[in-house]
Amino acid sequence: AREETRVTSGVRVEKGYWEDSTILSFDGVVTTVMVVDEGLLIRLEKTYFYPESGGQLGDGGTVCTEPVIASKQDERGPYLVLRKDAHVGVGDIFSCSIDRERRLRHTQLHSAQHILSRLLEDRGIHTLSFHMTEDQASIEIGIPSLTQSQIADLENAVERVIWSCLPVHTWLVGVDELLSYDVRRAPELTGGPIRLVQISGLDTNPCGGTHVVSTGGIGCFLITNTDKVRGNVRLYFTAGSAATRFIRIQRRALEDTGHLLTCGTADV
Repeated sequence: AREETRVTSGVRVEKGYWEDSTILSFDGVVTTVMVVDEGLLIRLEKTYFYPESGGQLGDGGTVCTEPVIASKQDERGPYLVLRKDAHVGVGDIFSCSIDRERRLRHTQLHSAQHILSRLLEDRGIHTLSFHMTEDQASIEIGIPSLTQSQIADLENAVERVIWSCLPVHTWLVGVDELLSYDVRRAPELTGGPIRLVQISGLDTNPCGGTHVVSTGGIGCFLITNTDKVRGNVRLYFTAGSAATRFIRIQRRALEDTGHLLTCGTADV
């Protein structure tokens, strides 16, 4: 990367999305501006844009009228990428807006993953990795196969948790405090505060992602597919608004097939 303008020395980028992930519009103070291959890299003194990390996709939105190309992070903290010809300078204050629908999809999918992984853990099945796309998410789990009966049981169990509307809390703890919490998966301890996400009465897990304030905010949940990978199962699922879109696409496909076969969807 080539330094385009000065970098404010000693500035610590604050992760506002850790404090309150419901804030989707704010005034951002620009502390760094650099030209990189992707575009114009900027850092904000305090940001509510979630950067791609931990399996969760980064936020979209705008800085003033400039579209956010990417929201990422490095060893210095979160940053945004704008168009290279964006008129942005150090010290500028801009009105920032986060794409509400995109954030909601990511939040619902990530919160659903915490529930699913907890329920799998209770069945002696460990989650090995988590990945998200715009339409669905997947986890690799430490088991060679899953039956249709097990899949149906998991779907029903996740939905029961969703319908229970359990509150979701987040807070920061020091490394020395972590052992006092019954966490599902302990991180590699490297110092600095650790953010915990707790689904009341169900699960506590270190996580930097955004989450619903109540499991009821996830709405619905579907397991869409399974795959074999490295002797394990990759479980694909969708939730919330992404699940609603998936169901509507499936319904239209059934209706179109019914028209071709001149029969009802139940016959299809």
